Amino acid sequence: MKNNCFVRNILFLFLFVSNIGLLYSQQQITGRVVDENKDPVIGATIRVKGSDIGTVTDFEGNYILNTDLNSDILIISYVGMKTIEVGVSQKMFVVLEQDHELLDELVVVGYGTVKKSDLTGSVSSVKSEDLNKGVVVSLEQALQGKISGVQINQTSSEPGGGVAIRIRGVNSITGGDEPLYVVDGMPINNSTMFSGGGGGGIPVNTNPKNPLNSLNTNDIESVEVLKDASATAIYGARGANGVILITTKKGSKSKLNINVDTYSGVQEIYKHLDILSTEEYIKAMNELKIAEFSNDQIQEIGKGTYWPEVVTRKAFVNNNNISLSGGSENTQYFISANFMKQDGIIRGTDTQRFSFRANMNHEFNDRISIGFNLTNSLNHDNHSVEGVGNTELGPYYTATIFDPTLPVYQQDGSLTISEHLTHPNPLFYSDQQTAHTKTSRVLGTFFLDFKLTDNIFNKIRVGYDQNNGRQDLFKEYSPVSAGSLLAAADVSHLEQTSNLLEYSLNYQKEYEKWHVIGLLGVTYEEFINRSFGVSVSDFPTDVLSTNNLGLGNKELASIRSNKDKNSLLSYLFRINLSLYDKVLFTSSFRVDGSSRFGENNKYASFPSLALAYKLNEENFIPNLFNEFKLRTSWGSTGNQNIGNYASLSTYSLGGEALLGGSLYRGTQASRLANPNLKWETTTQYNIGMDVGILNGRISVSVDYFIKDTKDMLMNFPLPPSSGFNSKLRNIGSMRNSGTEITLNTRNFVNKDFNWTTSIAFTAMKNRVTNIGNLDQITTGNFFTSSFGIIKPGEPLNAYYTYKVIGIFSDENEVASSAQPTSKPGYPKYLDANEDGKIDANDRVIVGKPWPDFTYGITNKINFKNWNLDIYINGQQGAELLNGNIVYSMHPVSPRMNRMRDMIINRWTPENTDTKWPSAINPEGYGATKINSLAVEDASFIKLQSVQLGYNFALKNLNWIENLNIYLTGQNLLTLTKYSGLNPESNKNGQGNIWADRNSYPMARTYILGINLQF
Repeated sequence: MKNNCFVRNILFLFLFVSNIGLLYSQQQITGRVVDENKDPVIGATIRVKGSDIGTVTDFEGNYILNTDLNSDILIISYVGMKTIEVGVSQKMFVVLEQDHELLDELVVVGYGTVKKSDLTGSVSSVKSEDLNKGVVVSLEQALQGKISGVQINQTSSEPGGGVAIRIRGVNSITGGDEPLYVVDGMPINNSTMFSGGGGGGIPVNTNPKNPLNSLNTNDIESVEVLKDASATAIYGARGANGVILITTKKGSKSKLNINVDTYSGVQEIYKHLDILSTEEYIKAMNELKIAEFSNDQIQEIGKGTYWPEVVTRKAFVNNNNISLSGGSENTQYFISANFMKQDGIIRGTDTQRFSFRANMNHEFNDRISIGFNLTNSLNHDNHSVEGVGNTELGPYYTATIFDPTLPVYQQDGSLTISEHLTHPNPLFYSDQQTAHTKTSRVLGTFFLDFKLTDNIFNKIRVGYDQNNGRQDLFKEYSPVSAGSLLAAADVSHLEQTSNLLEYSLNYQKEYEKWHVIGLLGVTYEEFINRSFGVSVSDFPTDVLSTNNLGLGNKELASIRSNKDKNSLLSYLFRINLSLYDKVLFTSSFRVDGSSRFGENNKYASFPSLALAYKLNEENFIPNLFNEFKLRTSWGSTGNQNIGNYASLSTYSLGGEALLGGSLYRGTQASRLANPNLKWETTTQYNIGMDVGILNGRISVSVDYFIKDTKDMLMNFPLPPSSGFNSKLRNIGSMRNSGTEITLNTRNFVNKDFNWTTSIAFTAMKNRVTNIGNLDQITTGNFFTSSFGIIKPGEPLNAYYTYKVIGIFSDENEVASSAQPTSKPGYPKYLDANEDGKIDANDRVIVGKPWPDFTYGITNKINFKNWNLDIYINGQQGAELLNGNIVYSMHPVSPRMNRMRDMIINRWTPENTDTKWPSAINPEGYGATKINSLAVEDASFIKLQSVQLGYNFALKNLNWIENLNIYLTGQNLLTLTKYSGLNPESNKNGQGNIWADRNSYPMARTYILGINLQF
């Protein structure tokens, strides 16, 4: 024991003596950090180079630090200011200069770039590091909640499923609302493949795959969203719905850099639809006298079958990405490869993507440069023939209504069928159907830049975008209670090709007072679609699937083919002027000629004007503001998304006639020509401001806009004497108006702890302003042809039906009402016109699909080597038609399972204080079977993703620059009053009448990933 004490004393003495010199060299220093105006810089970081020693400045810009006066170097930094290194002295006074490169960062705009500080329009930019993390199959998912004024809804949770995106509201009734996507200068074809019916008795998924799934989000450098007309008018006929510019990564003048990113994870269902359990189902059937289950039968049934768990599963996801970048002084390159596989939580569904990208720039000299951006992708998708969600024929819908007293399999091993339902066993859709879609995409641009003078240069761009797809659908023979489903097959081929030829002349020069940037250009684009398909049914065997269509019944076969084409010729002009770097002016003008429009309206012009004033450049503005810019703009854009040949007369095959003893099939006109058909035109007014204070520590952008669309294309009803139901005409107008706020704050910034917050908020209103000489137009969905309404003064496609004001409690209440044929337990409807009866004239607006406001909140926290990203998004004020309520209120078959709350808490003579009618309720006025009970609040708050990562310090490994391991959780929590599966669901895909017809269930995802940089 004594020996141990002696050793400890000797060791302590040695350490004390060896550090005497160090203790004397460490001295306390003081200092102050100010900006160029001699104002204190609060929270600046002072760190000793090569160590973890550091501190931050106080509210006066002062700091105290222990350091070595002889050898230490201090690194002094602050957000928005240039970082400097200085030697140590006893008392220090440091001046930090503003980092103008942050405000002078180039932002991509249409056909060029502009300094961020010189933007006059409403443009939002998202860099690659700020895109949403986790399992992100498409670009829209990566952008969700990041940009004010942009509403993005995952309308189907199916792997690679559809996404609806709208920039500043819905702008058209028939012309589509999807924005224009431009990838590396190439406007791409974003139309959905294989969205129509196949034939041969095979319908096709009504929520088709997202065509942007072909893009690998790891390849994206930045995304710019052009929102106001000043920014979008340069795209003319396709700018009305906004423009999304996607810039992919490029090489650099540096050594080879290799980046490897891989993750794997598991997905599980977030929640099941709340339906009756087997015990509750049996009790309800007995009480309602729909069935009579004896005690012996109940004992034999036992727990029965919970069908939603039968058709769902835990699913795995894996993503692997590698990229190489680098280059020399003259040549830069970026190459990447990606493989992604995501299994669906519904059996039989998955998506895979293989992609490759090569980008290259080469400068021959200071006058001539060339380059290309090329990507090739191959996607494989498996899903149910009828679609896995939002359809009454899909597996999950069938699982929610199928008889829970039945087993999954019969004694012979075949799937159990119900004697009371026309739907097959839910497993039929995954086990006895195949739907495989294979799509390949080649997207490339080639460009040549050459300078004529120091101020004038030319750019030639050639672009090519081709989608090739094949879809194989096969349904095996299946017996059902109403007969049988014959084996059927459908094979479809589709080829979509876009070609671009573009020339622009650019001018840029700095004068004494002025800075001028000019653009003149001409573009020509051609779009060609070819399709071919064969459908046949009644196969003698299921073994060969679609590999031998000749085995089917040739009398039941059908063949289809099609080719259509359209072209767009455009002339464009833009000028940007800057006076004293204070007053900014932008004007653009584009003329478009489209083959889609009538002979009398082939061409249209789209002008824009914008003005901005940098108040922060004036002496009377306090130095607190590093940015204070006011903006205003006006302009017009168009919408040509009406399909091909819409202005021309079309013909279709008619019936057969007996002439001379033989049958002849004739043709008949199916659409009237309209040579005056013209563009939908959107005029937009915008005022905004950009403010930054405390050297960019807090920045906010606010915009208010009014967006008027006129000459909307609508099918105008015609009298029966014309022989046609309607004619496509320009008759409607609509207004969207709203406020957008983007707020970025750096809450804490020091050497060990950083916390930033980004908030995107949008409040918007939509209303129809004119529909010609019509009072209103009713629109339909899968339940009825008159559920939505288009009416001046109201939101587009507002929900229009009978309003339930209570439930009849007794016969006396029924007798004194406007519904004398009703019964106790039936819904009591509002007599809107007070005429003493309930009919179609009593329908009122009971909701709208458009939210009052949307928001996204992102927090990024860094503590030493740890990083934490938290993303929340939500919406308020939207309603959604819940088809599950409709089916539970008016079941096709009384033996269907139903939503639990509607049966457990239904009206009975003993339970009259409830909102749900009795379970036997055949009354559905106007044959709609829809009332206001089925329209629910679709507001929600989602904890969309949380990512926790750790960066390893690898100082001794020269061949690895960085190693980051991260854990991500997605779709962790949803707070909503909506009783369905997903408040963002939409059976109609990108359509405007939003409805949930039992959507694909949401998945909660957990992934573990690793990122390596060499």
